[in-house]
Amino acid sequence: MSRKFIVLSVLAVVALAFAVTAQAQTLVTQTITQATVVSVGDNFLVLKMADGTYKGFDVPAGFLFDQAGTKVPLSALKPGQAVTDTITTTEPVVEHIEEVNAVTVVRVVDRYLTVQLADGTYHRYFVPKGYRFDVDGKKLSVSKLQPGMKLSATIVSEKEIMTLTEVEAKGPKS
Repeated sequence: MSRKFIVLSVLAVVALAFAVTAQAQTLVTQTITQATVVSVGDNFLVLKMADGTYKGFDVPAGFLFDQAGTKVPLSALKPGQAVTDTITTTEPVVEHIEEVNAVTVVRVVDRYLTVQLADGTYHRYFVPKGYRFDVDGKKLSVSKLQPGMKLSATIVSEKEIMTLTEVEAKGPKS
């Protein structure tokens, strides 16, 4: 009898753990109306919404977007194109997005990108997995960016965008 009780107890704990995990992955549905594609990554899309705000989306594998009545995959979208659709993801919409021009890459550590803006200030971004930057006609992940590279981009950050001092931005001296 006690062996059955132990087995049932273990099964109940496992079922409860799965239920908690399922609740943690809340689905988020976002309706996209007359948005313009800003940037496309492997599984990530940045759109300029009709109200002028920017939103980033973690796009589920196999999702097809409505583009002028035709369903197309993420890879077929290009900057400047219009899209209208409803997307449902397990990740919240990323809203820490900033347009930058002529910034210089200062440092890359894991998915943290530190840049110097044209006005001399420094910003740090936590770049989403799958996000790509357009650099000289090539799509580069954050890990491929090198100090000194120049970027003009719409940069997406999963965490709040941080303004840093020069010492913080450049890190400890070796």
